[in-house]
Amino acid sequence: IEEQQRVANALSDVDTLIANLEKLIAKKKNIKQGAMQQLLTGRKRLPGFSKPWIDKKLGEGMKFQCGAPFQSTYFNREHQGVRLIKNRDLKSDDQIYYYDGEYTYDYIVKNGNLLVGMDGDFMPCLWNKGTALLNQRVGRILTNCWSLPYLYYILIKPLLEKQDGTGATTVKHLSHRDVENMVVYMTTDIQEQTAIANVLSDMDTEIATLETKLAKYRTLKIGMMQQLLTGKIRLV
Repeated sequence: IEEQQRVANALSDVDTLIANLEKLIAKKKNIKQGAMQQLLTGRKRLPGFSKPWIDKKLGEGMKFQCGAPFQSTYFNREHQGVRLIKNRDLKSDDQIYYYDGEYTYDYIVKNGNLLVGMDGDFMPCLWNKGTALLNQRVGRILTNCWSLPYLYYILIKPLLEKQDGTGATTVKHLSHRDVENMVVYMTTDIQEQTAIANVLSDMDTEIATLETKLAKYRTLKIGMMQQLLTGKIRLV
C-alpha cells in the first residue's frame, strides 16, 4: 500500500502541474482576446499614437495574389524540388508535398509572408516554414504601405465572419475580390500598426511557449505511467 501511494502521489503531482498550466494558458488566451478587442478596434490606443482611425477598403492598400495551378504530376513527398504550400499547410504539417517542375519567382513564398486559405477555413497565416511555392487555393497579401503582422491580426475576425456567412453544400470558397473588397476600421499609421502587432505577437509567443511546456508534461506523464504502473521503475 505504501508503494501504491508513492506511485499515485508522483502521478498526481504531474496531473497538478498539467492542470495548472492548462488554467494559465486559458487565462493568457482570454487576456489576449481582450487585448485584440481593444487594440484592433481603436478603443484602446497605445502611448504616443493619436492619428484617427478610418474605415478602409483593403484593396486600396494591398493586392491579393492567388496561387498557381502547378501540375500534380510534379508533386512528390521525397524532398525533391521546393516545398509546395497547400491549404492544409496553413495549420498543420501532416502531409508535406514538394514540386520539382518549372515555376516563376512570382510564386516563391518566404518567411513573414501573409497567406490566406481560400478553401474551407478562411484563415490568415504568417508563413514561417521556409521557402515554398504558392499553390492554387492559397492566397498571399501583397502590400508596400501596411504592416503584414498587423493585417494578419486584423483579418482574423472579418475572414471568420466571411467563412461563417458563406453557404456551401461541400467546400466553402474565398476569392481575391472577397478580400480586396473588405472594409475594416483600422489605423493607416504604419508605426502604430507595428506597435499593435508587436504587443499581440508577444502574447502569442508566451502562449506558444506555455503550450510547448504543457505538451512536454503530458508526454512525461505518459512515460511515467508506462514505467511506474508496470513496475519497470520502482520508487524508493
